[in-house]
Amino acid sequence: MKLYLNGTRVGGDTRGSDAWHTVETYEVLPRLVRGANYVGVRATDSGGQRGVVAALRVTFRDREPLELVTSALWRTTASAPPEDYSHPEYVEGPEWTG
Repeated sequence: MKLYLNGTRVGGDTRGSDAWHTVETYEVLPRLVRGANYVGVRATDSGGQRGVVAALRVTFRDREPLELVTSALWRTTASAPPEDYSHPEYVEGPEWTG
């Protein structure tokens, strides 16, 4: 799994096929921008059951935290590079489903 935010790679697991049972955490504050932010996840099918679970929690000094979690509303594709689809100017094509 590789995580992208606003067109830049944030991090990725290093455990290969054993990564499915781990939790990866990343500091994303330096990559957040005022206004809309775009998240992309690149996951690789290594056999067996498949799925991606991701969550983002942003804490603020003066209000409740913002929490985003993957759901059925997230869209998928097997053809676009994450550097592109996690970028604000990206326009989805017909290959996207969700």
